[in-house]
Amino acid sequence: MRTITLKINEKSKAGKLLTAMIHLFSKNKSDVEIINTPNFDTLKSMEDAKKGKVIRAKNAEALLAILKS
Repeated sequence: MRTITLKINEKSKAGKLLTAMIHLFSKNKSDVEIINTPNFDTLKSMEDAKKGKVIRAKNAEALLAILKS
C-alpha cells in the first residue's frame, strides 16, 4: 500500500470534485482510506499543551492583553 499526502482547495470546483471522488472510493475501506492527520503547527501546539506550556487568562480581554504585551 502507498500513502500520499494531498493539499486540496475544497473551495474550488476541482477540489470539490476530487474530494467527492476520494470519499466515494473510501467507502470500501480496503481500497482507499482517508487518514486525517494534524499539520505540524497543530502537532506542536498539542505537544506544548501536554507539557503545560499554555497561556492562562480569566477572560478574552485578559488574554488579548497578555498576547499584546
